[in-house]
Amino acid sequence: MKQYSVAVAKDESELSTMFCDHFSEVVGSIIERIGFATVALSGGKTPDIIFTKLAEDYHNRIDWAKVIIFWTDERCVPPNNPQSNYGRAYELLIEKLEFLQKIFSVSWEKMILRKSRKDMHNFWKLMSD
Repeated sequence: MKQYSVAVAKDESELSTMFCDHFSEVVGSIIERIGFATVALSGGKTPDIIFTKLAEDYHNRIDWAKVIIFWTDERCVPPNNPQSNYGRAYELLIEKLEFLQKIFSVSWEKMILRKSRKDMHNFWKLMSD
């Protein structure tokens, strides 16, 4: 049976370091085992400290050329909108990682133009195929 542990951090800086240490170990071991790693990024303001720390302190600890990034969510706004999760991740992390090249952002531009229920249904059907 797998053993789990709970880690307690004194502040968000220590917590982000603990997370980034674990993240880099897991991503590194996956890359070592299969040659690449996929990562799904979340949005909002919560991951800002993680994105910043990864870009500043972990850019050489992870083989970013072998990391593929997807999004778990995105708002229906252009990437340059302050509410864009992709735009935020790009600003804090992606543009600072010169070797990171496999990024699959959500293209909402077409979805903004098509607001009908039928188009939304077709979009989700396409995504599930």
